[in-house]
Amino acid sequence: MQFVQKTYKNGADIAKSLEAEAKKDLTSQGPTRQVSSETDEGARKIEQEGFDILYHVEVEQHHKHLMQLKENVTKSYALIYSNYCSRTIQLVLRSILTMIQELKMIPLNSSRQSGSSCMTQQGRSILSLC
Repeated sequence: MQFVQKTYKNGADIAKSLEAEAKKDLTSQGPTRQVSSETDEGARKIEQEGFDILYHVEVEQHHKHLMQLKENVTKSYALIYSNYCSRTIQLVLRSILTMIQELKMIPLNSSRQSGSSCMTQQGRSILSLC
C-alpha cells in the first residue's frame, strides 16, 4: 500500500480504493460553475468570463484526476497480479476470464433453445459486470 501511495500520482486515491475494495467516487469533488451576481451589465460580463475560465480549468483538472485514478486502478491490478498472485492463481484467473469471454459469445437465443438456463437475461447481466 505504501509503495502505491509513494510512487503513483494521486496515490492516496488508489490506496483508499484498494482498502475499500471499491473505486473512490470522485464525482462529489467535481467543479461547480459560479454565476456572477454583479448588477452592472459590463461588470457582470467581465466577472462571468473570469468564472467561466476558472470553471474550464477546474473541469480539465478534474478530468485528469479521473483519468489518473482509472490508470492507477489498472496499474494496481497488474502489480497485485504479478507480485502477489501465485502461478496457480494466475492460471485459474486466466481460465475464468477465458470462460467468461466464451460465455459472452453464446447468443441468448441458442441457450434458450438448447434448454440451458445458464445464459438467461439475468446471466447475461451478471456476465456484463465481469
